[in-house]
Amino acid sequence: MPHRSSAAGRSTTPSPGAGSVGCEPSGAATAAQRRRRLPAGIVSLEALQPPTGCTDSNLRLDAAHAVVAESDAASFSTGHDEPDPTDDLTRVGRFTVMRRFFHAAVTATPLWIADATMLLAMQWIVITIAQQWTTWDATVSLSTATIATVMLYAAIGIPLGLLNVPGQNPVTELRMGIQSAGLAGLIVTYGYVFTGQPMATRVLACAAWVALTVGLFPLARILGRGILSRFSWWGVPALIIGDGRRAMLLHQYLQRSASRGIRSLGILQTQPTFAVFGQDGSIRPRRPADVLGGISELPYLNETHAFRLAVVATENVSRRQAAAVADQVQAQVPEVILPVCEQLPSLWCETGDVGGFMSVRMRHRLRRPLPVLVKRITDVAGAAVLLVVLAPLAAMIAMFIRVVSPGPVFYSHERIGKGGVRFQAWKFRTMVVDADQRLKHLLDCDPDLKRQWQADQKLRHDPRVIPVLGNFLRKSSLDELPQLWNVFWGQMSLVGPRPIVESEIEKYRGEFNRYLAVRPGMTGLWQVSGRNDTTYDERVALDRFYVRNWSYWLDYYLLLRTIRTLLLREGAY
Repeated sequence: MPHRSSAAGRSTTPSPGAGSVGCEPSGAATAAQRRRRLPAGIVSLEALQPPTGCTDSNLRLDAAHAVVAESDAASFSTGHDEPDPTDDLTRVGRFTVMRRFFHAAVTATPLWIADATMLLAMQWIVITIAQQWTTWDATVSLSTATIATVMLYAAIGIPLGLLNVPGQNPVTELRMGIQSAGLAGLIVTYGYVFTGQPMATRVLACAAWVALTVGLFPLARILGRGILSRFSWWGVPALIIGDGRRAMLLHQYLQRSASRGIRSLGILQTQPTFAVFGQDGSIRPRRPADVLGGISELPYLNETHAFRLAVVATENVSRRQAAAVADQVQAQVPEVILPVCEQLPSLWCETGDVGGFMSVRMRHRLRRPLPVLVKRITDVAGAAVLLVVLAPLAAMIAMFIRVVSPGPVFYSHERIGKGGVRFQAWKFRTMVVDADQRLKHLLDCDPDLKRQWQADQKLRHDPRVIPVLGNFLRKSSLDELPQLWNVFWGQMSLVGPRPIVESEIEKYRGEFNRYLAVRPGMTGLWQVSGRNDTTYDERVALDRFYVRNWSYWLDYYLLLRTIRTLLLREGAY
């Protein structure tokens, strides 16, 4: 592979008294030699001596105190000319392109197989129901009906974006999957499988298909992603481009969220990073597993990994510089993501052009009366059904509470609702009768418990909880069943922010008005994002995200995630 002529013949000269790093040989370097060179930003730690009095943990060592591997990325930061479009930074080999296609196929194919399997199961259920409940005599085979449904599902889903598996937001994927499967199944069921049958039979079959599409089909991708994320071969390789905290946070997020179908292999920096001094004067070098080098290493890393996606997470640079980095990366990687602003909604936005400027069209669905009305109708209907279905379970829990801990069965506490309205939130009592009085005594006697309560408004090992029964009800969230009455009477919603008390208002700071815009919920982003394992600042950020990005689909996704959270008891104590 050809190499940049500017890299030939250069060497790194060590500063006086410093240890040395292997210098690049003069003349035209071979590809193997270029790959073996020390990545940009990796230093000789023997040469590092912290400046006198250095205590700032954010201070980066100056080049005078270290020997740094030579980096072509310096050409970007020092204002050198942009690379020649004909040099090796803009060339991608045919083998690399083929490997990208292979990665995408390996990532998407298992999920499409899961979709097809679920559609097969749904068609079998619909046909079985029709045969058992009606006089319909099967005239179309199950295999024929399934093939027709899968083909139509693909024809509808691919234009919507279902084929783009890596990085797909789970909420938008849920919407596209239900829309595609629902429409495809209705067309095949009504217009093909049951054609010529009585209207009652066709309506029954279509109703069964809709119910299965909403209740069963989402499990195909949810379970599929959960299982596939356990394998290292699944997902497309990706890079984070940038310097500083944002790049590291994005890299760590993608490593934790393997189910998104993106494998972040590391970070490439746009500017050389040397080392960071801790507050105690210790040296904290970048981990080689995280920082792979400078942006000039991209062509050589791309030969090995065939990156399909890169996230440009630059900080403290102008828009023009960020665009220049994106252009440089896009010459090698076909898909580039540019995080715009963490304070803007990220769902249901559309990009466009206004006077030559890229624009983002945002929709605030909570400002529309019809969606709000539909959400309220859903709350009333859902709460009414659940109150009836769960009545025997609620009666059993009440009986156990009376036997184990004599006293009231229910416990109420004042919470803040939509528009600042105060209401009494109901729960099954899981603590001793005088729990509030004991709390004050506990906090006065134990500074550690007091700090824990002030931080999270919860105690991890609360001595006031009723042994066995109280712990079980809290971990399973069954203690919150009485809040269905709060939902039915309009004080709460099935899905929304966690209801807070008066003392928590100050923790919301400027975000409190967003909390007041919706009814608090029995479940929500906090409940499915770690619950008690999250910090209070993270809890506020989750509430902010919910209000800005609310939709029916987000609510439905959170309800599905709640089932998994309850079964696995994630973040519960």
